Amino acid sequence: MNNDEILEEGDIITSVNAIKIKNIEDYRKGLSKSNKFVVFKTMGDKECVVSLKELIDNEAYFSETFKYPVSISYKKLS
Repeated sequence: MNNDEILEEGDIITSVNAIKIKNIEDYRKGLSKSNKFVVFKTMGDKECVVSLKELIDNEAYFSETFKYPVSISYKKLS
């Protein structure tokens, strides 16, 4: 099963890399703990593990496709 089948629109992320998420700063802190993978957990106890490289590559692709700037959080990961 790939991660696209686990996370759905409307899921609420509760932790990133074991950092509980209450605000954007917590999210950024969790992302900064990434090495090769990022682990997202949701309110419904779903867990999604994503390759950090895949996450960065996808963000660059989506940014170009949908014409928005890459966020500071993802720039720091690159």
